[in-house]
Amino acid sequence: MKSRGNHENSAGYPGKRVKTYKENQGKDGLNPNIVYNYLPKLNCGKCEEKSCFTFAIKLISGEKKLSGCKPLIEEEKYRKNREFLEKLFNPLL
Repeated sequence: MKSRGNHENSAGYPGKRVKTYKENQGKDGLNPNIVYNYLPKLNCGKCEEKSCFTFAIKLISGEKKLSGCKPLIEEEKYRKNREFLEKLFNPLL
């Protein structure tokens, strides 16, 4: 395959280079999209972020803790998601 260089993205359009899946992964190979899928997706701001996706990114980087998402911690309907994320971020528990 021909190298497209940095002036075209993977779709062949000029502009920013599109990141690969591996480049989008955060610390320890965690992908923000996967973490986001287990968050309530309410964008309520109780974690002091504008969106749940931003919270997911900061959770992976270590800037935020899981306990910062009040609906995830306090509401029973998110219990399974919370347990999954607890295991993901604390695998030795």
